[in-house]
Amino acid sequence: MNERIHPAGLERFDRDVLVALRRSSFLPVLYGLMALSGLGERPVPLGELATALGRAKEDTERLVRLHTTARVRDSLVHWEAPVPVTRARRTLHVGDRAVPMNRCFAAAFLLASILDVPFGLDEPCAATGVPIRIDFVPGGCALVEPRGTVVAVPSPASPRRDRWHDAEWKDDNVCVHGVGFASAAVARPWLVDHPGGRIFTVAEMFDRPWIARGQHTLRLRLPARSERS
Repeated sequence: MNERIHPAGLERFDRDVLVALRRSSFLPVLYGLMALSGLGERPVPLGELATALGRAKEDTERLVRLHTTARVRDSLVHWEAPVPVTRARRTLHVGDRAVPMNRCFAAAFLLASILDVPFGLDEPCAATGVPIRIDFVPGGCALVEPRGTVVAVPSPASPRRDRWHDAEWKDDNVCVHGVGFASAAVARPWLVDHPGGRIFTVAEMFDRPWIARGQHTLRLRLPARSERS
């Protein structure tokens, strides 16, 4: 990306995102549950999720009930699509299943760093409505259309950064601005409207230290897929 898109301060931006993610109590729960359930394909034993998070079962159940729409019954966590289709910002495709999702567009990259199965993502460009398609594989992607697709990431360095730990607040006030664009050119007005925000190509997203963090922390604690079947 050129200097007009990525001015000085990228290292600090990455550091601010990392700090915000580390302070979040709901993100590990949310992504751990999505990964272990295969995006809702199967219920997750509460003890398995607790082990992945490094927490006690009682604390894990409290966080699940506090931060997700999942149901806990008979020590199993049942994760379902968290938003109605009519309100979803994007659709994830896992096998023959379509899963409506919100969160930031960048959240799909975090998910790809954790999930051990391929999945696709469909989202309209936030500026033009042009369909964006990304086919993710574990730790990377196999297809990006349009090829110039960029990911908009709002700055976590705001007066309300302390609210990043609140799942609902973050989705309604931060993630709603974390969208995808079919090209860097059509994303420029977003940069003007979101001071401190950044746009990244798909390749650059996989270079972000806060994406790699998912692979080096939570994914390493998840049981292998064969152990979960």
